Formats: sequence, C-alpha cells, structure tokens
Amino acid sequence: MNENQRHPTRPLALRLVGLGLRTMHRVAPEQAARVATALMLTPRRRPQRPPVPDTKTVATDRGTAVVRRIGDGPPVLLVHGWGGHAGQFEDWPAHLNEIGLGALLLELPAHGGAPGKRTNVAAAASAISAVAASEAPLAGVVAHSFGGLATLYAMSLGLSVPSAVFIGTATVPQQLTRLFGSLLDLPLEMIQRIKARTEAIAGVPMERVDPVGYAQRLETPALLIHDTADSRVSIDESRRLAAIWPEARTHWTTGLGHTRILADSAVIGEAVDFLAYHTRATGAGAVPPRFAGAGR
Repeated sequence: MNENQRHPTRPLALRLVGLGLRTMHRVAPEQAARVATALMLTPRRRPQRPPVPDTKTVATDRGTAVVRRIGDGPPVLLVHGWGGHAGQFEDWPAHLNEIGLGALLLELPAHGGAPGKRTNVAAAASAISAVAASEAPLAGVVAHSFGGLATLYAMSLGLSVPSAVFIGTATVPQQLTRLFGSLLDLPLEMIQRIKARTEAIAGVPMERVDPVGYAQRLETPALLIHDTADSRVSIDESRRLAAIWPEARTHWTTGLGHTRILADSAVIGEAVDFLAYHTRATGAGAVPPRFAGAGR
C-alpha cells in the first residue's frame, strides 16, 4: 500500500476514531489494540443491492463466500479487493463468454452479499481455494488489489490455474497495518500490537503471506496490470512482484486509478486475450494475435 501518502484532509470521523484509540491506548493498550484490530478487519459494506439470482454459497471453516456463474465453458474466477464486490467486474462476463469461457463472480466473506462481518487474508485465500475446487477446473483467475494478495497466498498453498491476471495488487502485506495506523495516526507500539493480533486471528505471519518468499517458485503465467497513478496501491508493489516472478508480464496504464481500471475496455481486452492464449495454447482453438509467438 502507498504508505508514503499523507492524510492532511482526513474526514472528521477518522480523526475522532484515531483520537479515541490513542486515548484508550494510553490507559489500556491491549484493549485498544483489540478494538483497532476488529475495526481494521471489518470491510466497508457498500449500500445494499438487490439480491442476485443464481448464486451459491461456498463455506469454509474461516467464512462463507458467494459465487455466481455466468456462461458456459471453462470458468475464470473474478476476485474483488478489500471492501469491493462482484459488481465491479460486471463488464467482464460478456468478454469471457465471447471467447468460450465462463465467468465466476466471487464475493469474499464479509463482502457484498456474502455473510460475515470481518475477514482477513487467510480467510479470503481459503474461500478462493474452496470456490476454485468446487468449480474445477478453472481456466484462470483475475484478481484485484487485496483479492490479488489473497489469490497469491492461495497459489502458494497449492491453488493451480493455467494463468492469472493481477490488477492493482497489493503485494506487501506488512504495509496493511502500517497504512491503517497511518490513516488513524496511531503510535508505532499500537500498530505492532495490531499486527500481532491480526496474525493470530489469521493464523499466519504476514511475512509468510508476502509473495517475495514464494513468487520466484510460481510457474503460473501471470499478467500484472497496474496504473502509474494508483493512489491506493503503489505501482511499485507490482514492480516488486514482477522482478521476482519469472513467469510474469506487465502492463502499465495511466489515468485509470485503482478502481476505474476494472471497467476499462482496453484493460479487459488485454486480460481476456492473455487468459485466452494460455487456455487455448494447449490446442483448443486459435491463439489471440497479441500473444501469438509469445515465449510463455
């Protein structure tokens, strides 16, 4: 995450929350850390949307996800980011269906129409793996932001897909608590307590989630897409991943930001061509011209 960004115009509500947590920390540091951790692991819910038909739930011991399939053919799993929802990928199914692939619109635990109030990266990875297993074999995965980090972690635990597209992906999990602390102007000691509590809840150290420890061993062809002016997740996080992942290609955009990039037709086309190439390179159909002759 872009930790260097300052917050001179933080909303009053955030300033008041930060003040309350700092005050609590001075008299009851463990209680303050517990409250702050619960707050950090609670994704912001979007306004209630009408129920989506034809969805199914996939439960794990860490939470329940909701998934909807659109179209026949080998499916591509679409994974939103923190505080996001499946509707952010509403333009993708038609493009995937056009080339004979299905779309799996996922809502992670505690997001969108999925039950739950809090979640974490390990729970999200568990949900991704469970959905992938229930819909196997996948044709690929497209993941955004925090969803990309959770997908990477799932891949390190055995999730296998023919190819993967990561858009605006966070790749430095240690930054998550630092960014949260910066947003609320919390003291370093409190941030360290929050990190420890988060790791205890997730059941895994953030250093284990960090792809720098395993990306070089991943054999999955990947396309990393990131906007140069992304103010939520710095493009340096994708550059960091590209530098250590032998099978990764990159595609940088300008002026699309962190979320609008998901609806950009050129980005969707680039990603779908990449997925199609790696699906059809096995012999089933023509190779999209953009990737014909590609080394991987």
